[in-house]
Formats: sequence, structure tokens, C-alpha cells
Amino acid sequence: MKLKPLFTVVLILVASALGVRWLRRPPPLPAEDARVGQMLVAPSAAEHLRKIEITDQGRTVRLERTGEGSWTVASYEGLPADFGKLSQFVSVLTGAKVRRLVTSRPDRIERLGFGSSRIELTGEKESVRIDLGKTADAGGRFVRYGDEKKGYLVDYSGWLDAESKNWADKTLLALKPEEIRGLSLSFAEGPGIEVTREAKDKPWVATGLPEGKVLDASKVDALVRDFGTLQWTDTYDPAGPEAKEAKAHARTLVLRTFAGATYTLVLSQRPEVKAEKPVAGAAGKPAVTPASSRPAGPAFVAIQVSDVKNPLNARMARRAFATNSWTFDRLPAKRDEFWRAPPAPAK
Repeated sequence: MKLKPLFTVVLILVASALGVRWLRRPPPLPAEDARVGQMLVAPSAAEHLRKIEITDQGRTVRLERTGEGSWTVASYEGLPADFGKLSQFVSVLTGAKVRRLVTSRPDRIERLGFGSSRIELTGEKESVRIDLGKTADAGGRFVRYGDEKKGYLVDYSGWLDAESKNWADKTLLALKPEEIRGLSLSFAEGPGIEVTREAKDKPWVATGLPEGKVLDASKVDALVRDFGTLQWTDTYDPAGPEAKEAKAHARTLVLRTFAGATYTLVLSQRPEVKAEKPVAGAAGKPAVTPASSRPAGPAFVAIQVSDVKNPLNARMARRAFATNSWTFDRLPAKRDEFWRAPPAPAK
């Protein structure tokens, strides 16, 4: 057999084999998506933020920056925002990574559960909108960016708090006990009491001490401790029935600092009403039925600061602030509670 025809046949067979292999080759791997491996929110997008909106299940929180490091909850009476909570939220966003591109097919994107949860960050130079879908079975959450037709999986497991009240700073007062120079307290009946001291390490002094009694300094220290630091638990319409009913049972506590500031606290609460047994009426008349029982209302605190520029004054005009009911309960009910017998003389 001649070599030349044989060589030609071999070349034809090799070429055929290569052709078949080429036709059966697997499709080329798609190029890696640019977002994979990146942060859910780039640090550059988190810098110089001006507004944050969080939407979930039909509710939206709007947070707005009003100054350097100062934020308000625009969706809740413009009250100061809890900066610690806000910082933690942004930190979680910039710490989460995009694991992989899940799909760019519209029919599959619909199954990822987008439509009810969204985060929008608006910055001075850069803004971003992220739609959050379902939580993946193996962990992480599906997201998409703006109007992009792509669904990604990210290692984000944060909870979206869409309750505006929860983003507000609950602090009303944050005075240290050593800052307080004196205080005065009113009572439902009889004169009030006023105490003062010359320095933080000096004893409290009260005027009008009954004969044979001394001031119980522990009562004063308790007032300073309990009411120098106050937080609100809820807010109400100042013209609403809850706040109006409480005003009829108000008491006033005034705190004065060594720096010359005065904080006037008006504390009020509608008292509990307990039902009594019906009282039998006179002959031929029906029994008298007293009013039904009713629990105590919310405990309110209204604060007026001597510095007219203090933002707390304007805040108090917008809302009625409720505080823990036990705060009101800790107020001494009578002037006599501040007195005690002097210690027995040493033998």
C-alpha cells in the first residue's frame, strides 16, 4: 500500500475527530459578573449620605441628615435618630458580600420574592437602591439593584426595621448626679420641698425642717438618679385625650445644675380607678352603681429647659412624651417622706 494515500486518510480521520469534538464541546463559561465578590453596598456609596429609606411590608422609615453626624427620623415627627442604631445598620450593609449571580431570566427573578422590601441610600455624589427578596434556604438573601434584570445572593441576614418610632433616640435627659446643684418638688397637697448643696461633695440642705427631724439625703439622691436620666417609651398627640387627662394630675420637679441650667419637669399620669361595690339606695330607689374600674393612664413627662435654644423645648411642643410608669410611682407622695429621725447619739 502506498504511503501517500494512507497519510491522506489519516489526516481526514483526525480532522473528522477534531470536528466532532468541537461540535460536542461544552458551552463556554459565562464571564464572572462584576458585582460578585463585592460588598452589598460599596463604602463609597455609604459616605456622605444625606437620606436613608427603609421599606418593608408597606411601612417606610425615612432618615435624613441634618448636620455632621446628626440625623433625624423624618417619618416620625423629625425626632433625633438613634445614631448608634443607624451606624450599625450601615455597617452591616457595607460588610455583606455578593456571593453569586443567581439569574438574569425574568421568569426566575419573579420567584425570588422581590417587591415588598427595599433600601434606598441617597448620598451627595452616589445613590443606590436595593430590593430584597426571599431568604435563601442555605442562608443569605436574594437582592437586585435598582431596575437591573439580575438577581443576586448576598450574605446578608439583617432584619429590616420599618417601624419609624424604633429609629428615634429615646433619650430625654442625660444629666450626671454630680451635675445637680439643687432641686424642688411639688406635692398634690401642701407646700413643696427645695434642697440644695454648695458643691457635689457637700451635703444636701433643706429649709423648713420639722423640729426633731433631719433630711433623708437618700431620698434626694434617688430623685437625682431617677430623673436626671430619662427616656421616653412612646409619644402621643399633645391635644389627645391621654395627655389631657393626665394634666389634671401633674406634679413639678425642677432640677438645677452647677452650670446654671434649669430643667423643669412636669410629670403627670391619670390615676387608676377601682370599681367599688354597688351601694344600696334608699327605700323605693335603685342601688347606686359607681363608675367602672379603669387602669392608670400613660405616665407623661414634659421638660422645659432654661436655655431657650435647647432643641428639647421645640421637641416638647410637637409631641407628648410618655415614660415608664414606674418613674411616676417613684415620686415621693408627701413632704414627710424626706424627713427621718436623727441618728441616736453615740454612747
